Amino acid sequence: MDETVQVVNPTKPVQQCLLCQYDVSQQQVTYIAEYHLMALRCPECGRQQPAGIVAQPWKYRKLKHTMMATSWVGLLLLFMAGVVGALVGMAQSTAYASLDPFASHISSVYSKAEPEYFRASFGDYTLNPQYQVQVEWWNEKGSDLVKGDFKPSQHMNWIVLTDWAWFILISPILAIMLRSLLFRSHPSIQIVMIGIPIVISAISIWVYLAVDMYFFSIEPIYCAIDTAGHWIMWPTFAVGITTLLLSYWLVVPVWNRVQRAVPRMQILAK
Repeated sequence: MDETVQVVNPTKPVQQCLLCQYDVSQQQVTYIAEYHLMALRCPECGRQQPAGIVAQPWKYRKLKHTMMATSWVGLLLLFMAGVVGALVGMAQSTAYASLDPFASHISSVYSKAEPEYFRASFGDYTLNPQYQVQVEWWNEKGSDLVKGDFKPSQHMNWIVLTDWAWFILISPILAIMLRSLLFRSHPSIQIVMIGIPIVISAISIWVYLAVDMYFFSIEPIYCAIDTAGHWIMWPTFAVGITTLLLSYWLVVPVWNRVQRAVPRMQILAK
């Protein structure tokens, strides 16, 4: 049995009958439970047509739309944080692990420095070259001494680059997440949403390599990153971008096939 309800539309648009063009905007709306559809009947020709509104009170529709928009923005920010975290975090961790041989070389060079360079800049204790390097020595002599010594074939642990395989797992997840959020958006919007976290990641890596983040003492590994970090961090960043864009490009046809298959599966299930 049809249930008649009074629907208040705040915009009150003029709606015409699809058959005779009679103004039906003031007609009562009937809820058809079988189709979960709000419909109205033209008093002129008797044609029944969809009312063009959602079958629920306006205040609940507004609340639902607000909650959906908030959730969408939250998921989009989560996607951007995931991209930045994956690109920057992988670049830093890969540089930290791969440059360990060069850090040992810096410790060896520092152990031959003058005795006054082994005193801590803050506090009364002696620095251990295996774990700490005096900042004054590094700024005055150390950086110039080891800069010409770096050889990627000798001072990098290349096996660590197998960590790039994590991008193969992370990138498809991020690509599917973005595609599900922006599947109805214009391609230019999708490009912007992918580009923003990539630009933020590039700026973060540049700041990490350009700014000195030590004060009184510094570990040899950070000296190694300060000297040769760009050798590994920027290639890691490039690999991450490539896998992300490739994953997004590949997920589009897969997504379209799933969208076409879902209605067929629902029909077969019935």
